[in-house]
Amino acid sequence: MVSTLLVLWIGAQAQLISIQELLNQSKAYDQQTVIIEAEVILEVLERDDMAWLNVNDGTNAIGVFLPLEMTEKLTTFGNHQNQGDRIRIEAIFYRNCFEHGGEMDLHAINIDVIEKGFRIERPISTWKFSFAIVGFTSSMISLWMYRRYRKNKRKESNLSS
Repeated sequence: MVSTLLVLWIGAQAQLISIQELLNQSKAYDQQTVIIEAEVILEVLERDDMAWLNVNDGTNAIGVFLPLEMTEKLTTFGNHQNQGDRIRIEAIFYRNCFEHGGEMDLHAINIDVIEKGFRIERPISTWKFSFAIVGFTSSMISLWMYRRYRKNKRKESNLSS
């Protein structure tokens, strides 16, 4: 009963905000429960039975500290090749977290995957590939000509001495 009331009270206090707004208004949100929707980026950084996640909502990024078992829901992490899972994080915001050296972070209460991540197809552009081939070929020809020039210069200096 008490835990149900606590969850309802926390839910009533939480506000959905952007990470940039959280950073801009850090004094007002310090040690408050907030809700953020963001993409999980990079990887899970395990620390005993806890973990760190980095999330980015398009306005900015922030670290999230959470129990390791909460990360089991996550399947795809954002990077150059993947769009990471989009999650809703209910967390307590710390402007100067004493537990983590005074860094600004979130301590997760709950996370929910609201959209699964996916692989990003990035086809190679024909003009970029052609440009790379031409550039590589011209570099190799220039290198060959320079080495030939240097070799001929050495021969001439050896003959004149």
